[in-house]
Formats: sequence, structure tokens, C-alpha cells
Amino acid sequence: SYGNITHNLIEGEDNQSASSDTHEVEQNTEMRVKNVLREEHGDIKVGKKWRGDDELNRPSEITFQLYRVKNGDESTKELYKSSDGHSVFTLNAENWNKIFTHLLRRSGKDTYSYIVQEVSVPEGYVDTYSIEETAGNGMNIFITNTKYGNVDLQKKWEKADGSALTT
Repeated sequence: SYGNITHNLIEGEDNQSASSDTHEVEQNTEMRVKNVLREEHGDIKVGKKWRGDDELNRPSEITFQLYRVKNGDESTKELYKSSDGHSVFTLNAENWNKIFTHLLRRSGKDTYSYIVQEVSVPEGYVDTYSIEETAGNGMNIFITNTKYGNVDLQKKWEKADGSALTT
């Protein structure tokens, strides 16, 4: 008969093998070892911040995409798709936040983080992004749109004493 053996991993121990050979032990009893790949999940909250504008003049919604990044290497980024196949998400004036639940954060030795990209930055705004790690393998990602405006400049030629320069 076969029994179950449980071994909890401790920090620094490898857990990369997905299978194991059968080994003979005392009195010709067989022991089977099944290694389970450790996975950790967390919730990712995407939020919107506005700077340098007033609520009445900003867009009523924005769209963004979420990407999963493996081991901090953005060249490995994968577009996230929801269970119903959507890959573009909306934040609007009703709620400038969206929570993605139970997203993969670790699988074996690989760690996963997430980044966002606003699909179409509203005209007159510059977009920046910030990330905060939170408890329970979670993340807060913020899209900040800062309003920029035109600056009128006038060049005035004067002497060092402030009097008009004549030619």
C-alpha cells in the first residue's frame, strides 16, 4: 500500500522537480514522492490619479491594459486576459479603481509582477506609473495623468540697468 508523506519546504530549498523516481526502502516497501510546484497568488489593484486639472474638465473614463512580467524582465511581459477574453479594461468617474483577484505572483523560483499601460492618454496630459507592494502578495498600481498647459513667453531686450535697448 502507498501512504502520503508531506514535507514542508523551508526558505532556500529547491522545489523545481515536478516528478520523482520511485525508491525502494526497508523491507521492500515502496515510497512514492510527489513534488508540488509552489504557487502564490495575490490581488492587484489598479487606480487612477489626476494632477493639475479640475474634475469638470477631465475625461470621464480611461482604458488600460495589464501585463504580467516574469522575474522583473519587461521583455517577457505577457498581456493579461480576463476569463471572458477581455484585455482592455476601463476606469471611469464612478470608480477610478479596479481589482484583479488571485493573480499569479510566484511559481517555483519564478516571481511575477504586473505593469499597466494606458491605451490612449487623454490629450493635454502626461502619464506616469507607480507601484506599491502590499501585504498578502498584492500590489497597488497607479496611473497618474498630469495636465500640462501652454506657457506664453515674451522675450524683452533690456540693458543691464533695465532701460530699453535701442538699436
